[in-house]
Amino acid sequence: MKHTVLTQAQIIPADIISMLVAGTITLGEAHRRVGGSKSNFIRRIAKNVKAGIAPTSLLTRFASIKTEYDTLASVACSVPTAGGSNPDRVVAAEARAREAEKQLKDLTALNAILAGISSIPVRPEPLWLSEKKASEEESVPVLVLTDWHLGERVDPSQAGGYGFDVAIAKSRISQTVDRTIAMTRRHLAGLRYPGIVVALGGDMVSGGIHAELAETDELSLIASVITARDVLVSAITRLADEFGKVFIPTALGNHGRFMDRKPRAKGYAERNADFIIYEFIGKAFENDPRVHIVNPAAGETVFSVYGMNFLLTHGDRIGAKGGDGIIGPIGPITRGSFKTANSLESLGVPVDHIIMGHWHRSIFLPTTTVCGSLKGPDEYALRMLRVPAEDPSQTLIVVHPEHGITFRQPIFLRDDACPDKGARRDAGTGWVSVFSDAA
Repeated sequence: MKHTVLTQAQIIPADIISMLVAGTITLGEAHRRVGGSKSNFIRRIAKNVKAGIAPTSLLTRFASIKTEYDTLASVACSVPTAGGSNPDRVVAAEARAREAEKQLKDLTALNAILAGISSIPVRPEPLWLSEKKASEEESVPVLVLTDWHLGERVDPSQAGGYGFDVAIAKSRISQTVDRTIAMTRRHLAGLRYPGIVVALGGDMVSGGIHAELAETDELSLIASVITARDVLVSAITRLADEFGKVFIPTALGNHGRFMDRKPRAKGYAERNADFIIYEFIGKAFENDPRVHIVNPAAGETVFSVYGMNFLLTHGDRIGAKGGDGIIGPIGPITRGSFKTANSLESLGVPVDHIIMGHWHRSIFLPTTTVCGSLKGPDEYALRMLRVPAEDPSQTLIVVHPEHGITFRQPIFLRDDACPDKGARRDAGTGWVSVFSDAA
């Protein structure tokens, strides 16, 4: 194996690498700051990645760097150490090469899924979201689709009679779209809508992130991603046909992580299945002017409707966790929403209202909307956490140009996979009886 030792002149400044990883500067801007030819600059970055100085996440962000990196596949790069002998540098180079190869293997699944998918730039929000009309009858519906956990299987005999699988999920998603159209057109009669916001709140797939999920999930991660894409494309197409325009803000959930045992802060999006699903959606509608999607690397979106600023976040990264046996998750949600709003305010991003999922409960607070899950109760929630069972649901919000939020409603999705609680209460007819979960 040929060994290449990086000189100090070949090492890219750490601040340039950090800005490229964060996405605050483009590759062209970074090249202009460093100087020299662009091709030589890209090759230098590839060598820095090979030497372990720059993170491998740059390979998924910039195809040109990945191409140069591949040409170095047979070359081990290392950084010279002061006073070190040549054999020492060779040993260090071999160690770094092995580590780089390990990291590259970890990225194989991601590269396979993202192959051929071009980067979708974040564009300004459509004008129809911000233009205030004089008409009292106009409003914008916000449909929150979150916590699908597609691919997971819930056994009703172990989950209080609640069941879940891919077929049930598809049926409930279709119900969600049908009931959204019915509620906006019939139950909220008289309103006119310039379009609809479809907020994707994360945890769209199970992800198999726990050992028991990996053992019992109906679909593998990649199959779940593809299924989620297909179902979302169908749902969004129906909503575009009905409302004319669809704006899609996104948030990434904790179940989407597929390369990390625990959630992480750096490189959050590129290691998350939700991000890949949203990129698929952007690709599917790139030639459809009716649909506009925003998929930030930060994993959450701040968007505005009639001047009211909303933060869409999954709910696991609000700076507060836990719960209480009496009030449930309201305590950490309230504290976390306050901390999150203050944190964004310090960055010059004011937030009027926070939308989240994650908690699998419908909770409507003055400045926060917590949305339920498509999956509904499962074995873990009922038997390990002992939380109250809430029927599966998604959430519909309506925003008025002058009055802000005028309507919030869970779209409950009761079906044959939900237990008949009323019949169960009357089931005991003898002097002793046993309640069965699946009854």
